[in-house]
Amino acid sequence: MSSDIASASLPVLLINPHSSPLERYGSRLASLGPVTEPLGLAYLAGVAEERGYPVKILDMIALGLTPEALPGELDIRQYAVVGITINTPMFERAAEVARWVRSRHPGALLVAGGPHPTALPLETLEDIPQLDFVVCGEGEMTFAEILASTRVHGGRTVVEDPGIIAGIAFRRDGERLETPARTGVANLDDLPLPARHLLPMDRYRTAVSNVGQGHAFTVIPARGCPFRCSFCSHPFGRTFRRHSPGRVVREIQFLVSRYGAREIRIEADTLSVHRAFLRELCSSLVDSGLHRQVRWSASCRADCVDRELLEAMRQAGCWQIAYGVESGSQRLLDLIQKGERLDDFRAIFPLTRQIGISTKAFFMLGLPTETREESLETIRFACELDPDWVQFTLTTPYPGTPMFEQTLEGTRSRPTDWSRFNTWAGLADRDLVYVPEGRTAAELKELQKFALRRFYCRPRPLLRFLGSCSSWDRFRTLLSGARVLMPARSGQ
Repeated sequence: MSSDIASASLPVLLINPHSSPLERYGSRLASLGPVTEPLGLAYLAGVAEERGYPVKILDMIALGLTPEALPGELDIRQYAVVGITINTPMFERAAEVARWVRSRHPGALLVAGGPHPTALPLETLEDIPQLDFVVCGEGEMTFAEILASTRVHGGRTVVEDPGIIAGIAFRRDGERLETPARTGVANLDDLPLPARHLLPMDRYRTAVSNVGQGHAFTVIPARGCPFRCSFCSHPFGRTFRRHSPGRVVREIQFLVSRYGAREIRIEADTLSVHRAFLRELCSSLVDSGLHRQVRWSASCRADCVDRELLEAMRQAGCWQIAYGVESGSQRLLDLIQKGERLDDFRAIFPLTRQIGISTKAFFMLGLPTETREESLETIRFACELDPDWVQFTLTTPYPGTPMFEQTLEGTRSRPTDWSRFNTWAGLADRDLVYVPEGRTAAELKELQKFALRRFYCRPRPLLRFLGSCSSWDRFRTLLSGARVLMPARSGQ
């Protein structure tokens, strides 16, 4: 690559590092786990393309690639800037990719972003010395400023005066530095549509519990959550920001026309926190006629919806709502600052079903100070609520969360093996990163299996599943899920 190349002509490669459902969910659950579009990278690519940069996205997960396969997949030296997204469980995989890129292209500018670097920016620079920059928080505007400040001199890509770019960490004279935080994008409509045309859209699949038939495409209508749950890192901050309903409708219409979408997963930290926005969105979906073309699902808080809002969602095409219940113990809900009462859930689940919307519930086992009896209380509460689908995960205090600070930060048990951050460790047979005092890893792993078996091996869930089998493919998928439960031991 010649020297002194203008920044607008620099080719950019964005990488979603290799990982697999097998690593996360284990052999029995891998076929049912999702493979989702890396929309964070697609947003970055959309912003870069809008500014004239040639961009490629390499989704190693969707393509089933490992670093060993990369030499035949691409010529890394044709890219001046390489970005890698990192979440905590895939940290070592991302480090492998960074080492591969640096060994074959010493002059590339190597940038990392995502949840893990956002939580631990300086530590990420230390742990992956091949990186030049870490982007903290929302990356679109930060990455655009990095690109605008980038030049190629003597075969090496450099950023001129990085200290003026907010929201990054970098090295200068051997010292790791962090610039002031960047405020999130105020008007999300200023962002272009995610560059899905750069993704292998035929390679993605939705978890069986999140879709009725086929694949559900993801749309992100809002960012930010004002609540203070201790297990959440608040990746988009605490201020609720949203696209306009018209912008959300246009994105769904694009997915319908371009990819034949029939189901949409509306993903937001808490969609129902701004009721007026959600009502307006529902009205826009009805006015556009999309409620007849697509079904959609969403996640809501039990204390942020009521009959009127649920009826509006149902009319607009909502078929499923997931509620984060987390525990059947009010003591533990208070401890993790959930801000909800058990009676909130007791009221909202039957109401949601009555209105004709399917329900899904999320629970966590092994919360800090949780006793065995409280774990069993959570399982009993799940059966009492009787959602259509339930998910029991093992408590994993991720970096950037208050729970991480409370349980792992500054202690001898602070982890260095980030692959252990696996909420499905019981089914994947992985080591646990956190075990509450007085409990054992073996007990919690068996309890996760028992919880799933205890909930699903009841007459009502079995009858519901049989009633939902509209095709042989659906029946075979659910049968695979049933086999996952068989190794679980009863008798807890």
